[in-house]
Amino acid sequence: MKAAKVKDLHRHLTTKKARWTSTLNTFSIKEIPSLGSIDIPFTSPFTVICGPNGVGKSTLLTALRLTLEGDVGLPASAFSRKLTSGNSYLALEADGESFESEVSFNNGVPTRTSGDARPVVFISTGETIFLLQNSLCEFDSREDLINGAGTKELNKQELEQVNYILKRDYRRVALSEVELDGIVPFFEVSYGDDDYDSRTMGIGELSALYIWWDLTRAEKNSFILLEEPETFLSPATQEAMANFFLSEALSKGHCITITSHSAAMIAHLPPSSLKFIFRAGGALQLSDPPNPSTLEKLGIKSHVNSILLVEDAAAETFLKLLLELVDPILSATVVIKIRDGHGGITRTLREVAEIQGPIRFIGVYDGDMRTNDAIVQMENAFFLPGDEAIEACFKKLVTAQPDQLAAIRGVADKKVLEILSGAEGADLHDWYHAICAGLGLSREQLLASIFVLWQREPGNNEVIENWYSELLKAL
Repeated sequence: MKAAKVKDLHRHLTTKKARWTSTLNTFSIKEIPSLGSIDIPFTSPFTVICGPNGVGKSTLLTALRLTLEGDVGLPASAFSRKLTSGNSYLALEADGESFESEVSFNNGVPTRTSGDARPVVFISTGETIFLLQNSLCEFDSREDLINGAGTKELNKQELEQVNYILKRDYRRVALSEVELDGIVPFFEVSYGDDDYDSRTMGIGELSALYIWWDLTRAEKNSFILLEEPETFLSPATQEAMANFFLSEALSKGHCITITSHSAAMIAHLPPSSLKFIFRAGGALQLSDPPNPSTLEKLGIKSHVNSILLVEDAAAETFLKLLLELVDPILSATVVIKIRDGHGGITRTLREVAEIQGPIRFIGVYDGDMRTNDAIVQMENAFFLPGDEAIEACFKKLVTAQPDQLAAIRGVADKKVLEILSGAEGADLHDWYHAICAGLGLSREQLLASIFVLWQREPGNNEVIENWYSELLKAL
């Protein structure tokens, strides 16, 4: 799968959401002893629930599965046994219609209190692959194992898929669907000078082929739940598998939910597809957005690939807050550097114009530079939201809503009014100095508080979304 196609898949998750007729909207659990209470909004048809080992991802996915599917003869598991009490609620779309589903739990057994069960494709390779290979190894004879089941050769497209996922160059892959304790796949492959089958192949190889088989046979518009599909897979295969999941979701309308702590599967997805959870006070909490320590626990390291040049310290703080809001993973891959006003940015961009390397330089000018034709025409020029310098914009907000700043900082309205009165008539630099001194804040703390006001302004959420989309293009 080419890199350009992968980028298209990621983009289509947000630009072509109308293509999905089956989606999860909101999942809530209440007073489940092992999980507590939490509301998880699903903002994408492809969602990865992320968190370190032991946080409760698998139990949460089990609760979601039982809420969707109900108890349809599912074998008891360590995860279902943790659902001793409590209840869950799910709002979803199925075939374009809205539905709700509610379930209460009693010692791992769900009782549906409202809504109808929905079919679910559930894939978990943790135990499945060992059991599958052991069952297949009970047959010494291939003929006894196949027992009349048809065998088909993977076609060219299917062979390309498994070669891409496993980073192999199989000459041939044959698939037989045999009856053991249900229908299971039996693979025979030719690779290099070797011919072998599911009984002797590596556990990671069999795991990847099993996931591929189970997913490709799912009906269109299915609800698919995958529990830590990275188990047994190398990082390169994990990333390729995630891209394959995206391709299947987009082409067949699947609503896919995954639990994972794989940096390879997580790092390149848009923020709308990622739900980071952590445990605090004996209950699950949603980290939105995740902080750097959460990302580091999952092995998502910051590899700088862009340097963003800004006019001053106010722009630096504003840009940092914006990036952490819209895309914490992206924010860890950029460095923000202050230049001496818009002229300093322009000079630096000219100086580095001939430098070829893995680091990209982007000039992020204040909004009031949008009318400067010379800057607009520069290749690496970008702008902060709005059409004026951020310090001027923030000053207007505070002047118009002093009570809101007082509420954010936890001080009396009268105090803020008094400080503003004393700063009246000062230039921007002195005005900010007076407000910081009056409230006992650093400049960065004050700007962070006013940023909250700015974010709350009507229409600014849409402004942020559009700005983020343009930033991704610039990068």
